[in-house]
Amino acid sequence: MKNAINIAALRRPLFFLVACLLWISAGTARAQQKKTSNDQLYFKKNLVAWCVIPFDSKKRSPEERAIMLKSLGFRSFAYDWRANDLPSMETELATLKKYNIALSAVWFHIDGNSENLLDETNETILNILQKTNTHTELWINFNPRYFKGSQEEKLQKAISMVRYIHERAAAIGCTIALYAHGGWFGEPGNQVAIIRGAGLPDTRVVYNFHHGHKDMDNFAEVLSLLGPYLSTVNLNGMRAEGPQILGFGEGDREAGMLKTLKASGYSGLIGIIGHTENEDVQLALQRNLDGLKKVLLQIGEKKAAKTYK
Repeated sequence: MKNAINIAALRRPLFFLVACLLWISAGTARAQQKKTSNDQLYFKKNLVAWCVIPFDSKKRSPEERAIMLKSLGFRSFAYDWRANDLPSMETELATLKKYNIALSAVWFHIDGNSENLLDETNETILNILQKTNTHTELWINFNPRYFKGSQEEKLQKAISMVRYIHERAAAIGCTIALYAHGGWFGEPGNQVAIIRGAGLPDTRVVYNFHHGHKDMDNFAEVLSLLGPYLSTVNLNGMRAEGPQILGFGEGDREAGMLKTLKASGYSGLIGIIGHTENEDVQLALQRNLDGLKKVLLQIGEKKAAKTYK
């Protein structure tokens, strides 16, 4: 009996170790399953709705917005806001969870000009994310007046502030991405220089077609530069002569850009924007979804197109 007890005692740690290894293996498998492959880049499940709240003429409530997003088939949502939207942000987050819509990102605009200092709006967002235990990606954008002086002065100021925001975000379980919104900070070369200079390889970049008209002729080179850092690419109809905001599928360059994007090996999120003026944002989102399906069929992405009903 004594020997039997000793053997059992020896077996327990071994059993525990095996169980832990199986649990870790299962967790890794689940993580791999959740990660979108390049083959499924344009599947509808990989889309995120963006530029929604401030551009909705119907001024939907969080509940109405979640129902609308669900009806369009979106599984992910990036939270864009204006100051009058923030009082309902906590309700927004709870409602997204209720409808099983993932919060992929939150707009994080730096409007002031002070280094390593966030304004009341920024602090409100961080406090709400911490209070609700929400872990997401902050899409960082700066007011153009934030950067002045020489290239080196701008770069060092950006590095300092990005490091500071990264530290604040990490403290509450969030990550950051540099949002390409035009100007000095939106230049792909500057964004990569900021990330490398800050020594923050986990910092990502959000690329917007509608702010990338100058990149159309060298899109492959831009992707080669940004590729290791891209987290989201937001789509838009593209014509050399503009306009800046155009329904997807209404331009003459976006089909080629989609093929180039996939050929680059990119496997992050694809953003569908509702960026119009004085329109029901549901109509804008649906129009871009329809345009994407049309373009996918044009470029031979039949499996992806079938996921759009």
